[in-house]
Amino acid sequence: MREDLKKVVEWSKGILATKEQYAILDTETTGLHRAEMCEIAIMDLDKNTLLNTLIKPTVPIPQDAIAIHGITNKDVENAPSFKDIYDSLFGIFQDRIILIYNVAFDTQIIKNCCKVHGLAPLPLQAFCLMEPYAVYNGDWSVYHQSYTWVPLRGGNHRAMGDCKAALKYLETMAQG
Repeated sequence: MREDLKKVVEWSKGILATKEQYAILDTETTGLHRAEMCEIAIMDLDKNTLLNTLIKPTVPIPQDAIAIHGITNKDVENAPSFKDIYDSLFGIFQDRIILIYNVAFDTQIIKNCCKVHGLAPLPLQAFCLMEPYAVYNGDWSVYHQSYTWVPLRGGNHRAMGDCKAALKYLETMAQG
């Protein structure tokens, strides 16, 4: 077994052995840049839902984002705002280490939502699942001099579906 793969397998096994410390998070958003979330889901590693809600952003959801996740402006018109769920997020983030498939994207969305609503940054300790899964997958890019990122498959472009797909990737990595 490649040494880098061995490290990923051991890392994944370690997380699953102490799973009560972790949760998986995914968001659906209004776009890619300076975007806001329009849905968030967080589940523990036993697949228990910690949070799963639509969120009413302060900006309309553009059609190109709707085409990806299917969440319309009508869907979120009566949903809570990010400000309304902030305390719930704070509590979850204080108690858990958060695993995210593409941590850079989702953490930036969370930071932007805090900024838009004038809220203090959340106490988020998060790790990426996409990067170790790229190592596990083993597709080396000579051009980038790194492993090629793999799209999250098996989710449905909704936050909870993508959390479940990310958990399956973690479980797969732990099996070696």
